[in-house]
Amino acid sequence: MVNVAKWLEELEKPCPAGFEALLERAALTLQNNIIDVCPPSGELPRWIREKNPDMTEEERLTLPPWRPLRGICPSISHYPGVWNWDSAFHAMTVARWGPELASEQVEIFLNAQLADGMLVDAIFANGHVIDSFGKPPVMPWAATVVDSYMGSSEWIGKVYPAFVRYEEFWRVKRGGDEDGLFHYVHSFESGWDKSPRFDDGVDTILPVDLNCYMVLFYRALAYMAERCGSETDVEHWRQREAALADTVNGRLFDAARGCYYDYDKARECHTGVLTPASLMPLYIGIADHAMASAVAEPALDEKKLYPSFPTVAFDHPAYAGDGKTYSWRGPTWLNVAFFALQGLKRYGMAEQAEKSRDLLLEWCARGDSIHECYGAADGDPRGAPAFGWSAAFVIEMLLGWDDHLDRFPCVSPVARSGAPRA
Repeated sequence: MVNVAKWLEELEKPCPAGFEALLERAALTLQNNIIDVCPPSGELPRWIREKNPDMTEEERLTLPPWRPLRGICPSISHYPGVWNWDSAFHAMTVARWGPELASEQVEIFLNAQLADGMLVDAIFANGHVIDSFGKPPVMPWAATVVDSYMGSSEWIGKVYPAFVRYEEFWRVKRGGDEDGLFHYVHSFESGWDKSPRFDDGVDTILPVDLNCYMVLFYRALAYMAERCGSETDVEHWRQREAALADTVNGRLFDAARGCYYDYDKARECHTGVLTPASLMPLYIGIADHAMASAVAEPALDEKKLYPSFPTVAFDHPAYAGDGKTYSWRGPTWLNVAFFALQGLKRYGMAEQAEKSRDLLLEWCARGDSIHECYGAADGDPRGAPAFGWSAAFVIEMLLGWDDHLDRFPCVSPVARSGAPRA
């Protein structure tokens, strides 16, 4: 078990005053969500138990399927398993105190990689696997963050070929070769389950955030190739990164409305659905300053996204603010809110971003658990308690707020050296 208490004691950068207890809670949330044995069937949520109704006690003792690796689940009580992009976000933060534990979150999914290169959506503690679709392609980026804490290129050299196959999957199976931009095949693959972004279809929508994640993907591959000493590969991935970034700006920025929006290729128009995803080009630094200024106008409008950055704008007809849902139709999710705030901060709107960050931290500090998401109007906790990636982004808001864009590999457009952190 990683000694989180020791890490907290030895922090070089102090936690902002008043949030020490929240920082400790966040770190312990991630540690306590490690699953190294499958819970008894009676302790599994019904919807997971039904995925393997005939599991015997003898079989249970051989599970979870990722053993001997240590998987960090989203929430012990609600999600006893590992989920693709959750694990990536867990890895990025856990690397601060446990690089080996962080690397295991990546390896669990690479070990389950399909023949066509896809990384599966989820692996349950009882052995069931969701492999008909995946999740947003953030795992390569997570691997570069883990590597930056490890000090040796041996691990990144081991995982690099698997991520090359993963890139081919996205190009061939998710539209990159055909459209020049990428798409999902299921709203669950987007991670934004049942979001109004996909109410009119999924595989005809070219999402802003997915294509920004793919820009990060190409930067990550260039980083890995550099660490492996392959200059030819580095140039190849940098060319793909640059071409995709230009395409995002050329096709997903709606000049008439002054904002990035998903594009519906069936209807040949931008969807106009405003969400924090519209700010992802700012987060990865590919927007020019005129574009960023235009995007900031709706982003900082209190009738739309500000200050809590709901998962669909307050004034959108699909916004669900009545507390009856904790899905992606209104509540604030910390991962996408964090990206939006760092994007604003990157383009000179630090004061407004800071105000939002303080609000979100105050919400998370309420009660005795960090939740899956929060009501965007009132901060009421929604969804699962002790939620892993919420804890991860709490830590990043507390310790990485000022240097996140410099410290995380691949966030900046200019390719950085693959040298590990001293």
